[in-house]
Amino acid sequence: RPPPGAGAGGAPLKAHVDLFWNGITLDVVWSGQGLTAAVEEAGVRLLGSSEALTVTEIKMEDEHWASAVREQSYPELLGKILVAHTQHVATDVEQMLASQSPPPMLLTLEVGSGFGFGEHPTTRLCIRWLQAREEALRGKCVLDYGCGTGVLGLSSLLLGASAATGIDCDLTSLLLAQANAARNELALELYAAPDADKTEWTCVSFYAPSEGLRGERVFPPGPPSDRRFDVAVSNMTQKPLKRVAKHLVGAVKPGGLVALSGLRVEHVPGVVKEYASLGVDLQQDSTDDGWVLLSGRKAA
Repeated sequence: RPPPGAGAGGAPLKAHVDLFWNGITLDVVWSGQGLTAAVEEAGVRLLGSSEALTVTEIKMEDEHWASAVREQSYPELLGKILVAHTQHVATDVEQMLASQSPPPMLLTLEVGSGFGFGEHPTTRLCIRWLQAREEALRGKCVLDYGCGTGVLGLSSLLLGASAATGIDCDLTSLLLAQANAARNELALELYAAPDADKTEWTCVSFYAPSEGLRGERVFPPGPPSDRRFDVAVSNMTQKPLKRVAKHLVGAVKPGGLVALSGLRVEHVPGVVKEYASLGVDLQQDSTDDGWVLLSGRKAA
C-alpha cells in the first residue's frame, strides 16, 4: 500500500506500482467506446504518462457469445459422463439424464475461455480413453497436463481416481478449472506449468509466477519434482506435447499409463519418436474426425 499522501493532487504513484506493472499484459473484455481513453488516464494516474500503457484492441466477432453457446450447442453424452455447461438449458440436461438407464454421471462446467467442453473430438477421445480404463483408474493418481477447463482430471475423479492434478500455463484456464472443481465438489489440485513457452501460446493469459514473487502464489509451479502419477493424459498440440515430454514422462511412475491427443495423423511420427526416447512406446489408440489419440506405458 502506498504511504499516506502518495499520489495526492495527481502525483504519480510510479515508485509503488512499477513492481506490478512492468511487462504486464492485461486482457480486458470491454463493451462500448472509451477503452483507449481509459487506459491513457490509468497511465497518467499510476505511472505519470498517458503513453505508459499501450492498447491493442481485438474486436470480438460475436459479442453475444454466451447466448450463442447456449443456442447452438447441447450437452455432450460421452459414455458414462454427460458434459454440460452453465449456458445449457436446464431442461435439455435433465432430459438427457432421464433418457439414459442408468443415468450418466453429470459434469457441469462453467463457460469460459479454457479449452475442453466435450464438443471437440480430442476431448471426446480422451474421455473415452479414460472410461475404457475405468478399472485401472480406481484408486490411482492422474495427471492432466494442459488441463484447460479441468475436464479430463475431473472426469477421472468421477470414474474413481483417488486424486487428480491439473497443470496449465493459462491463468484463466486455471481459474476456470478451479471453479469447475468447486461446482462439481471434486478435489482437483492445480499448478502453473513449470516449463511453459510463451511463444507457443498466443491466445492465452500466460501465467508463470516468478521466483521473486512476494506473497502467496495463486497457483504455484508444479507439481513437486518428487510427485509421481499412475496415469498421465495430455490434450495439446504437437509442439507443446514434444516440448513437455521430458517433464510429463518424468512425472509418471514406472509402468504408468500415458495418453496424448490434440494430434493430426501427420504429427504422430514426431511425437512417437520423442516419447520413445524417454521410454514410452506410444501406439495409435483411436481416432475421431481426423484427430488421433496415442497411448502407451512407461517402461518399468
